[in-house]
Amino acid sequence: MNLIEIILISIALAMDAVAVSISIGLNKEEIRAYIQASIVFGLFQMIMPIIGYLLSYTFYKYIIPISNIISCIILVILGLNMIIEKNISIKKKITIKEIFILAIATSIDALSIGITLSLTNQSIISSSIMIGLITTTFSMIGCMIGDKLEGKLQNSSKILGGVVLIIIGINLLFK
Repeated sequence: MNLIEIILISIALAMDAVAVSISIGLNKEEIRAYIQASIVFGLFQMIMPIIGYLLSYTFYKYIIPISNIISCIILVILGLNMIIEKNISIKKKITIKEIFILAIATSIDALSIGITLSLTNQSIISSSIMIGLITTTFSMIGCMIGDKLEGKLQNSSKILGGVVLIIIGINLLFK
């Protein structure tokens, strides 16, 4: 994978967090909640690929012969899941505990990306940092967008993220 693909994966992974961030913004939370959510979402998105990367080495000798197929399947499933899953709505003031739960829920797909990155011999540290920074930035933007607009953007961001993951996954089959 090249830098553009890593950036696109980072953006796609951030879309779940963006959708949740928009929901947080729609609730007119305090700026403190926006900052907390953005940082926690970014940290979880950064840590999960590293965990997935490390787990993949346990199964390396079994996976490497079919790594592109596995990577494609993972990315396509994640992309389809992003497109069809329901939106997360938040109705009350959000607590830090809820932010952590949402961060875990929105970063599970990043665990699978860590496995994919290990199969393509990517640098996990630089890729994870990119994923975390993009998620943090996009989450803050999502909070601000939600604060200013109605909830129409939630579906669009998840669909876009899903489509990007599917395209990258299919592209891996032809490498």
